[in-house]
Amino acid sequence: MQVFVANPNKPGEVKLILAKNHEKLLDLLQNLSGKGADDEQFDEDKELTMKEIQRVSRLPNLAR
Repeated sequence: MQVFVANPNKPGEVKLILAKNHEKLLDLLQNLSGKGADDEQFDEDKELTMKEIQRVSRLPNLAR
Protein backbone atom coordinates (compact mmCIF):
# COMPACT_ATOMS: atom_id res chain seq x y z
CA MET A 1 0.00 0.00 0.00
CA GLN A 2 2.85 2.38 0.75
CA VAL A 3 3.91 2.27 -2.90
CA PHE A 4 0.60 3.85 -3.90
CA VAL A 5 0.36 6.26 -0.98
CA ALA A 6 3.94 7.55 -1.03
CA ASN A 7 4.09 8.07 -4.80
CA PRO A 8 4.44 11.84 -5.32
CA ASN A 9 2.86 11.47 -8.78
CA LYS A 10 -0.27 9.63 -7.70
CA PRO A 11 -2.93 9.43 -10.40
CA GLY A 12 -6.16 11.22 -9.58
CA GLU A 13 -7.94 7.88 -9.25
CA VAL A 14 -5.58 6.79 -6.47
CA LYS A 15 -6.05 10.10 -4.65
CA LEU A 16 -9.81 9.70 -4.92
CA ILE A 17 -9.73 6.15 -3.53
CA LEU A 18 -7.48 7.22 -0.65
CA ALA A 19 -9.70 10.20 0.14
CA LYS A 20 -12.93 8.20 0.03
CA ASN A 21 -11.54 5.41 2.20
CA HIS A 22 -9.24 7.39 4.48
CA GLU A 23 -11.10 6.58 7.71
CA LYS A 24 -11.02 2.83 7.09
CA LEU A 25 -7.41 2.92 5.94
CA LEU A 26 -6.30 4.92 8.97
CA ASP A 27 -8.15 2.55 11.32
CA LEU A 28 -6.50 -0.42 9.65
CA LEU A 29 -3.03 1.10 9.83
CA GLN A 30 -3.51 2.25 13.43
CA ASN A 31 -4.16 -1.35 14.47
CA LEU A 32 -1.16 -2.83 12.62
CA SER A 33 2.01 -3.53 14.52
CA GLY A 34 5.44 -4.57 13.34
CA LYS A 35 6.85 -7.94 14.20
CA GLY A 36 10.50 -8.65 14.77
CA ALA A 37 13.67 -6.62 14.45
CA ASP A 38 12.28 -4.14 11.93
CA ASP A 39 9.59 -2.72 14.25
CA GLU A 40 11.11 0.75 14.32
CA GLN A 41 11.31 1.03 10.52
CA PHE A 42 7.80 -0.38 10.20
CA ASP A 43 6.45 2.20 12.64
CA GLU A 44 8.18 5.03 10.76
CA ASP A 45 6.79 3.83 7.43
CA LYS A 46 3.34 3.41 8.95
CA GLU A 47 3.39 6.94 10.37
CA LEU A 48 4.47 8.46 7.05
CA THR A 49 1.78 6.49 5.22
CA MET A 50 -0.89 7.64 7.66
CA LYS A 51 0.20 11.29 7.36
CA GLU A 52 0.03 11.11 3.58
CA ILE A 53 -3.45 9.55 3.67
CA GLN A 54 -4.58 12.35 5.98
CA ARG A 55 -3.05 14.96 3.67
CA VAL A 56 -4.72 13.52 0.58
CA SER A 57 -8.07 13.30 2.36
CA ARG A 58 -7.96 17.08 2.94
CA LEU A 59 -7.23 18.00 -0.67
CA PRO A 60 -9.91 20.20 -2.24
CA ASN A 61 -11.93 18.98 -5.21
CA LEU A 62 -11.99 15.32 -4.18
CA ALA A 63 -15.44 13.82 -3.81
CA ARG A 64 -15.99 12.12 -0.49
